[in-house]
Amino acid sequence: MDLRLWPCYKLEYIFNNVFWSFKPAIDGFVHCRPVISIDGTHVYGKYDTKLLIAVAADANGQIFPLAFSICANEIEEAWTEPYAYDCYCMRNLKANFQKKYHDKALHDLM
Repeated sequence: MDLRLWPCYKLEYIFNNVFWSFKPAIDGFVHCRPVISIDGTHVYGKYDTKLLIAVAADANGQIFPLAFSICANEIEEAWTEPYAYDCYCMRNLKANFQKKYHDKALHDLM
């Protein structure tokens, strides 16, 4: 089991995601076909989360669950680490600057 929490304001933590698998699933994977499928479903309720399941097909063609995960849905706040900051590509910044200001002296400064 791998539980990931992000540090937050005043030593509190925000739940990010959790992954887990069971020992029989790990041991049984050697008998499965070498293709893993991942599917997800929304979990409705108090929290807007998603349940992800990794499965494989065993020798009889039956679905064999391998691992599970609960993670936040794809919203910007969930997929951006806390304390992250925006950055600008210098090439784009220069191109936008030169597009707006047509002075040769200013172009040479960039």
